[in-house]
Amino acid sequence: MFKHVTLYLDGHDSRATYGEDKAAMYSYKLKKSGLRTQVAIDANGMVLFVSKSASCRDNNDGKMLQEMGIGKKIDSMDCIALDGGYTQYIGDIVEKEKLDERNFCFPIRKKRLQQLHEEESNFNAMFGGFRSTSEAVFGDLMKTFAKFNNKEIYIQARA
Repeated sequence: MFKHVTLYLDGHDSRATYGEDKAAMYSYKLKKSGLRTQVAIDANGMVLFVSKSASCRDNNDGKMLQEMGIGKKIDSMDCIALDGGYTQYIGDIVEKEKLDERNFCFPIRKKRLQQLHEEESNFNAMFGGFRSTSEAVFGDLMKTFAKFNNKEIYIQARA
């Protein structure tokens, strides 16, 4: 069903601290300080490119996608699978990056006080399973690199 998708893009939070700036780096996912990085993975599970890491508190997934200049990194024929956290940013990205909505695949958003149709619910459920591929890549990265394992604190020297 998702054979047209060529890339998965998702954010990953890693434990990090800059000393006294822990509050500015707070991650709701980790419940502690951290850095968020956007990771683009191809259909074969290869990491193709990543964004700059930024403090979690002020940099949500959508904002980081807007700032990474995705239009220069992908072909016009690519289709990127995104989770629901990005959907409100798609319009701005399409306009700014000269892309088309067909370059993105994302879950169907439920409207307030209105249930999804059965086909829409099924699509969202299958999409969630399909997107688990990117989580598997993050798991492999966490096993390989202590920096990404969320158990160790990565302390980066200030520039």
